[in-house]
Amino acid sequence: MVIPSADPAQPTSPHTIGTVARMAQRLSNEYWMLIFEQLAPHDLYNVLLTNRKFYKLALRPLYRFLRFMDLSHFTQNVSFWDNRMDNMAEVPMGMALCALTRCRADAPPSYGRMRSEVWTRVTSFPNLQALEICASSIPGTFYETLHALPHLKSLSLVDNIFDTVPKDLEAVKDLKELGLTHLTLLGNVILGGRTQGRTRCHYLHLMTSPTIKVLRVDWENESSGFLSRTLAGYDGEDFNLPQELQAIELCIRINSTSPPVPHEDALQMFFSHCARQVTRLKVVGQLDVYFRLPLELLPNLEDLGGGAWATHVFLHPSRPIQYLHICDVENQGRSNYELLYRVSRMKPKLELLDIFTSQWDVEVLHAIKQLFVDLSDLRIKFLRQAPSEDVLVSVGSQFLDGFKNLRSMQLCRLRSRHLSHVRRYKWYKRHLLASSAARTEAPVQEPYSIPQSLALVKAWNRDCKALREVRLEETHVLRRASEQDTWSRRPLERPTVTWENMEMEAECLLEPREHFEWQFLDVIAETLSAADMLILTV
Repeated sequence: MVIPSADPAQPTSPHTIGTVARMAQRLSNEYWMLIFEQLAPHDLYNVLLTNRKFYKLALRPLYRFLRFMDLSHFTQNVSFWDNRMDNMAEVPMGMALCALTRCRADAPPSYGRMRSEVWTRVTSFPNLQALEICASSIPGTFYETLHALPHLKSLSLVDNIFDTVPKDLEAVKDLKELGLTHLTLLGNVILGGRTQGRTRCHYLHLMTSPTIKVLRVDWENESSGFLSRTLAGYDGEDFNLPQELQAIELCIRINSTSPPVPHEDALQMFFSHCARQVTRLKVVGQLDVYFRLPLELLPNLEDLGGGAWATHVFLHPSRPIQYLHICDVENQGRSNYELLYRVSRMKPKLELLDIFTSQWDVEVLHAIKQLFVDLSDLRIKFLRQAPSEDVLVSVGSQFLDGFKNLRSMQLCRLRSRHLSHVRRYKWYKRHLLASSAARTEAPVQEPYSIPQSLALVKAWNRDCKALREVRLEETHVLRRASEQDTWSRRPLERPTVTWENMEMEAECLLEPREHFEWQFLDVIAETLSAADMLILTV
């Protein structure tokens, strides 16, 4: 998106000029600013092209979060900042940089590197609080750039390539002085040969910021080995994990062909150093070994999401888990009933149970009715088959009558696997970069209803009067505010995907990364240049 650097041209139609002018004068600037804050970026862009007043008002919310999806986006925006006399540089609070590299025609050492102008631009925004960098080659001076951002709170580094040795090792040592609250480190690799000590997996030193509350990190052979050695003190480094962590997302990319690593001991050491205050844990993937995490670890865990492996490792009666999300598409639990039975033995009084399986099985309903009677939120989602009409009609009398506290129920087939924000480059435009939650692409319509769905839900009410929300379709949901209210069918609004909200839906726990892709990238990272790696990554 190219932002005009001068006032926009006035509309040519006299009728349009009069309409826009009158509308602009009806409200004060403060009210217009509140309205513009709720608009999506493409709508703001159209607004600022209408007249001079709206241009000045809409420009600031439009520049609140900058997104550069390639180098052309960045270069087209350079002229906007040249010779500015106002305080626009203080406006941006978030910035996303994706695949900002020089073209193949550029000669080394610039080949495959981000332009120095990019880092100069980043440090020119004094109020920057969020920085996202993905699918890029990051130079050895990157940590000095971070130290030049005093208000940085959220940092996301995904699928990037780092230099083997940072330019300033003292800058790496001082990363513990950063005031980060949200940190994402996924899919990053180190360029060149393997080294020891601080220069190996040096980006993991970002985890030493003591104020981090939300952490997303890969768990693979290199990172787990580095953390276990460093936390044990073998490298003689001052490496302390944050003690204020509240949420952890662990993306495991270990497979059967990996060299043997004592991941059980490494995981226990990791959680023993940072998980005292953790209340939410999301596990994507699994290890090849089954074990039980010691009871003294994760004592405050309330919300757990993962596959059958994660429930075996982390679920225990002593942990105050009330919200459980299980993704068992690959049938690691062998049978749905067996998995649910194991869960009920440890947590029979769950408040929320969220299940995503490969296919519909009516026995799941009967098992849940027998094992979990205190549920207030039940979600059953599947990829194949669907309950018959007879089953849906009998759900109220044969199933819901056993639940007195059930307020929300989902029973729907998903046409495709929902993808979490942990994506490779091809998914970034759709799933990764933050966007406004406003839905302004189409006019709001009155909710409409499907008689069959409404009839089913009304029949269920006789057996479960507390029910307030029912989802039988992938895209719509039935809701009512109270027992006397009428049911309405509305579009399902999924929350905006950003790095700051951790998706705990069961269907988002499936990570379809190919192991071959990761093995391939990890191996060739030692021999290829950053530019070659970027071509392969993108």
